[in-house]
Amino acid sequence: MRVLLASFKKNIRLEENKHQTCLIKLPEDFSFLSKTDMVPLGFSELIPVSLFYPIIFRTLYLDGETELVPFAIISVRGTPFYLNPDGRLKIEALPFLSKIYPFGLLYEKGEFFVVVEEKSLVKENGFLEHSSSNEKYELLFEKNGEETAFIQKIKTHLTAFVKDWFLAREFGKELFKAKCLKPVNITAETPFGKVKYKNVFLGDIEGLQSMQPEKLYYFNVKGYLPVLYAVFLSIRNFDLLKIIAKEIRFERSKQESPVLSQPLTQNEKFFLSNAFNPEIS
Repeated sequence: MRVLLASFKKNIRLEENKHQTCLIKLPEDFSFLSKTDMVPLGFSELIPVSLFYPIIFRTLYLDGETELVPFAIISVRGTPFYLNPDGRLKIEALPFLSKIYPFGLLYEKGEFFVVVEEKSLVKENGFLEHSSSNEKYELLFEKNGEETAFIQKIKTHLTAFVKDWFLAREFGKELFKAKCLKPVNITAETPFGKVKYKNVFLGDIEGLQSMQPEKLYYFNVKGYLPVLYAVFLSIRNFDLLKIIAKEIRFERSKQESPVLSQPLTQNEKFFLSNAFNPEIS
């Protein structure tokens, strides 16, 4: 099975013989987050990402077996979470694969290949002379065919993510064996409309109640316990979207008429004290 590890869908494999004279266009803002609804996560980013984005586990067929792999939901119906009208993010948290856009990885038959979003590749041929001063471009290969320092740095980051992704896959396997993942269908109301996720898995701390002491100790030593709780609570971030959206509307309205919207209530500012209960079946 081919698995795309990226924050976009339309991709092309990066090859020296085909792209030696190409430039890569870097994003001017974060509007590219609308290109996909969810991105895969590495193990080390599960806790920081869980503070702002819902995390679910999806079934993938990898290396001859079915696995449950964590994904962060970053947009709904093509509308990215926490995106201001000017393309800037309202928060700093972002999954790694979104940070490294327009690069990603393709996993196929046990091998990884660097991919880029197809529209981000442009032929050099004096292109920079006619490009906008606001646009950023980077060379991928030198004239002698060697990789530039830029692409070498990108590959270093992607290699680190591969290791982290394998740890996330192992985490998913351990949660499933320990009955700490629950199969569900989710229907959630968001500022961008109702959204449904079918046949996904959520972190489930109830599995800890029947866990043997030795296994619980193992989870603690591996650092799985705090991550499990973080993933379990992350589903409440659908509620955070409503609060952030209200705050954005208020900030816009202040410039026109301060009576169009009301500021956040104290309860909304401390929304974590109120658990969100999406419709789960």
